[in-house]
Amino acid sequence: MKNFGGVTGSRIGQPAVQLPGINLAFAPSATEMVPTKGRVLDHIGFEIDGLEEFCKALEAKGIEFDRGYNEVPSLGLAIAFLTDPWGTYIELTEGLDAVKQPLFSQVAKNSCLQHGLFGGDGL
Repeated sequence: MKNFGGVTGSRIGQPAVQLPGINLAFAPSATEMVPTKGRVLDHIGFEIDGLEEFCKALEAKGIEFDRGYNEVPSLGLAIAFLTDPWGTYIELTEGLDAVKQPLFSQVAKNSCLQHGLFGGDGL
């Protein structure tokens, strides 16, 4: 979380990281950790101001992207994907917080359909 500017601490006796708008707690696992991509929890996402520069800074630290920085003009977004050392698939966006509600609702619905959360065929 150091690359995201998180402040470390603890929560309920477990290591935790505070990021803007969220507190993530980490607990040990008795089972082997597996990647999230393609599972019930496919990925987590973060909205980043200055995403292109942020991606360049991560690459300069040797962090590799699954999908590098890419602009999506039709949605007014920029996006990138990476996988952390523990297999968590992470989506980075810029512009999602500015998307008007009706479009966001459709994007969220499409994402849920794509991930099979509405019982559809997973588009």
